[in-house]
Amino acid sequence: TVDVLVQYNGIPLVKDKMEICEALKQEPTLPQCPLTKGPWDVTYKGKIPLLIPPGKYSINGSATNQNGKPIS
Repeated sequence: TVDVLVQYNGIPLVKDKMEICEALKQEPTLPQCPLTKGPWDVTYKGKIPLLIPPGKYSINGSATNQNGKPIS
């Protein structure tokens, strides 16, 4: 499971929880499940809607395995 928090100038905009394997299916260019053990370097590029105001955004994420142990 991945927990994601997106903030704009310190104001929470999006707080979401998603299943890792389901999320990866949406981006076939990223590694897919079953995931291998070890360090990863993953880059993701996405388009930001034009209506999003300029400013400082922060995205924080954490991941846990099926037993609730932190993996990222």
